[in-house]
Amino acid sequence: MNNTVVSTILIIGFSLVLLIIALLAFKLRQSLWDMHEQMQKAYIKLSQAETQMEHMLQQTKNSINIAKEEAVNATGLSALGFQFPVFLGGPSIDAWHARHLLFILQEYKPRTILELGSGSSTIIIARALQLMDAPPKLHISVDHESRFLKNTQDLARQNGVEQLVTFKHCPLQPLAGFDLPWYSGIPEIVADTKLDLVVIDGPPAFAENMDYAREPALPVLRSFLSDNAVVVLDDANRPGEQTIVTNWLKQYPELRRLHIPQGKGIAVLTLQP
Repeated sequence: MNNTVVSTILIIGFSLVLLIIALLAFKLRQSLWDMHEQMQKAYIKLSQAETQMEHMLQQTKNSINIAKEEAVNATGLSALGFQFPVFLGGPSIDAWHARHLLFILQEYKPRTILELGSGSSTIIIARALQLMDAPPKLHISVDHESRFLKNTQDLARQNGVEQLVTFKHCPLQPLAGFDLPWYSGIPEIVADTKLDLVVIDGPPAFAENMDYAREPALPVLRSFLSDNAVVVLDDANRPGEQTIVTNWLKQYPELRRLHIPQGKGIAVLTLQP
């Protein structure tokens, strides 16, 4: 075998070795890259899991704090000495609303009150003013559902405050200038009256396309408000109610707003001094 053949064989063999090494290096590089990608994905999943755990932990802490605060509120409300339980939350006002409502009653001692939506707030208002020796001259509780109104009236009787409240059944009906129905007969009910306190917890606005069900309240009642009137809107953390308040403030720039975010949120509107 001459030198040329040997050299050729050696070159071919060396080239094959280099090719094998290159292929192995490429395969190793591909494996390392795949491993890197897997580690990156695992890191992302781990970070997401950590974020979710932190979020859940924060939610748990918030829930515990809310429960503590609600317990404090409920303990304070127990001083009203109800003869029959008055439940809060759900469709009724929550304990935060009740707490701030008591502050308002204590500060303003309203003589004329209108509630749009009867319920627990009716009993709390009547009982608180009774204990303060400041019974209202007129306390009207309105509801569009006669069954619910009767339940509230029964609860008022069981707690000894029925005689302090006037109960009015006002079915919902179309109202000019608004897309959604509102309480019937309200102007006639409050005629010749200047309202010191208006509590708005109706009509129900949690159903689909009912976000602005409570917007007519101020346009209808503005001329009936006293100079020191306070308007309280429940569920003020919802987008619909927030839009309603914004619209009211544009329409009635003499109003001043206080937003209380705890619980379901309430908007407290007063006339500028």
